[in-house]
Amino acid sequence: GIACSQFVAHKLHDRYNISLKVIYNGIPKNEYNITSAGEAIPIAKQLNLDVTKKIFIFIGSLIYRKDPITIIKAFLNSKRIDDCHLLLIGDGPLMAECKDLCRDHMDKVTFFGNQPETLKFLKAANYYVASSLSEGLPTSVMEAMGCGLPVILSDIDPHKELLNHLNGWPYTFAVSRPDILTEKIDDILDDDYKNLSI
Repeated sequence: GIACSQFVAHKLHDRYNISLKVIYNGIPKNEYNITSAGEAIPIAKQLNLDVTKKIFIFIGSLIYRKDPITIIKAFLNSKRIDDCHLLLIGDGPLMAECKDLCRDHMDKVTFFGNQPETLKFLKAANYYVASSLSEGLPTSVMEAMGCGLPVILSDIDPHKELLNHLNGWPYTFAVSRPDILTEKIDDILDDDYKNLSI
């Protein structure tokens, strides 16, 4: 059998004593590449986004396991919120709760619902945030990294597996901790963007 990550392979081995080979999820390298400002600005304008703001993005179902509530709470508590905008791509049973949290900040958060393709949103964004409680190996995080977006990720094993080669990537946070995520958002905005993107 095949598993999509070392984490999944170890879990299934521990639980069912099954030995699996790992074949990682992948992304097309020629499509997901670092986006220049010259390329990003027209895309952002086409999406009616304020190009003077730093754009954070989340892509995924609005469900408990993906925990978009933590992202929204953290973003709204950032001391840099006036410099930023949050995009949420996806839909699900938590949509009403997510929108309710943002009711006084709809100028800072945009819900795009489900989209047939997300590459243009990644190319318009500056940072990617994922707060999942569990994953196999998240394609959306790989796509964001492929586009050169610095990522802020919950510290679950599949996220750590994607960050292994980055040697001590400082932008992870404990699951369901919007307070820590807020600190990471504020910190990443003060870091060297070009360095992080590479």
